[in-house]
Amino acid sequence: MEKKRKKQILRGIITIIAFSSPFALFVFLNGRDIDARNKNVEDNGLFTIAVVEKYSPAGINTNIKVSPYVKIRYMVNGQFYETDSYYDIPDNDGPEVDSRYMAIYLPNDIETCYLLLNYPVRDSSDYKQYIQEFSKNRPKIRRGMTVKWY
Repeated sequence: MEKKRKKQILRGIITIIAFSSPFALFVFLNGRDIDARNKNVEDNGLFTIAVVEKYSPAGINTNIKVSPYVKIRYMVNGQFYETDSYYDIPDNDGPEVDSRYMAIYLPNDIETCYLLLNYPVRDSSDYKQYIQEFSKNRPKIRRGMTVKWY
């Protein structure tokens, strides 16, 4: 009887490993894709000013923790774009609606745009100062800065 029980446990462990391995591989590869995309934006991104149109702080929604949500509007080549995403923003530190921040986007994928919350733009001198700073030291996009599904 002991031998039969050990076989059942071993089969159960093998089954769990067999079914969880593809999921673990997906999570691992997806994380690498996000890191590669973030690096691409860091290295090749262009800058613009984004306006916060909507902000919802983190909270609980039907027993699920919800990340802070931000909707932004920004202009590239005279055309307005909107995007929304879930950002990793510390509690009580979110942007105010209608506030302006630097944003970085890919020139070949304008809709991939990240709001740079550490760089508020109050006037044109802020924008010029940030552009000078970014020419020497480009901003880093850390994992978790945005959880946007494409």
